[in-house]
Amino acid sequence: AVTRKASSDAAKALALRQEIEIHEGDVCVASSLRQALQGASAAFVALPQMLSSTEMVRVGKEIADELKAAGVGKVVRVSSLGIEKQGPLGDAHGEIERYMRDLGLKCTSVRPTSFFTNFSTYDLPCVTSSASFCSPLGTSTAVNWIHPRDIGRVSAFALTSDAWDEKELNITGPPSNTVTAPAMASLLSNILGNPISYSECEPPPIEDLQGLWKFLKGGGYDVSTDAVKTVTGEEGSSLEEWLRELLAPHVKPA
Repeated sequence: AVTRKASSDAAKALALRQEIEIHEGDVCVASSLRQALQGASAAFVALPQMLSSTEMVRVGKEIADELKAAGVGKVVRVSSLGIEKQGPLGDAHGEIERYMRDLGLKCTSVRPTSFFTNFSTYDLPCVTSSASFCSPLGTSTAVNWIHPRDIGRVSAFALTSDAWDEKELNITGPPSNTVTAPAMASLLSNILGNPISYSECEPPPIEDLQGLWKFLKGGGYDVSTDAVKTVTGEEGSSLEEWLRELLAPHVKPA
C-alpha cells in the first residue's frame, strides 16, 4: 500500500497486518511509486479529485509509464460513470485508459456515481452550521450515491480475479440511493429533527466543473445498476443508513 505519510495512524494500523507492506509516496509524483511497484503484478489507482483534467492526463500517463516499466500487467482504476458525456474531466479518464491499453496494460475501469463522501466534504458543513445546502443540480434531477467502501470492495474483487479484466464496471448504490436535492433536504430534515433548506446555485466558472454539472443536471447519475452485487455478491450500502450514522452527533434530543 502507498501512503503520503507512513507515520499516520491509518498507515500504522495497516502496517500491523502481515500481508500489507507500507510504502511512502505520492500518486501525483509517479516516480515516488517505483519502489512500491517492484514485484507487483497488479495495481489499484485512484487519482485525487483536486486535479484538473489536464493534470489528470499528465499524472495518469506518468503512472501508466511507471506501471509498464515495473512489469505490472494489470491495473484497476477508479473512473466515473458516464465519462463519455462529462466534458473535459470525462475525456481525461478516457484518454488515460486508452493510453494504458495502448501500453499493453490490462485496464479495468471502475465507474461509480457520486461518492457518499462528496456530501460530507461539500454539504455537511453548511447543513450543520446553517441548516441549509446548495448545489447547481436544480430541483428535479436525481443523483445516485455510492459508498466508497463499495467502490473499494468492487475494486478488490477486480484486482484479485481475472473475471473482470479489461471490463468497464458501471457501479452505483441501490435504487433507494437515487434522490433529488429537495428529497435529500427532506431526508436530512427527518434525520436531524429540524428543517433543512435547499437552494440552487450556479456551478463554479471552471470549464471542467461546468461540464460535469451539465452532465449531472442532465440526469447523468440518475441511474442504478446491480453491478456491485454482481461483482461482490452483496448489495450496496444504504445512503439513509450512512447519513443517520454520520449525523448522529448532530441530532437534537427529543
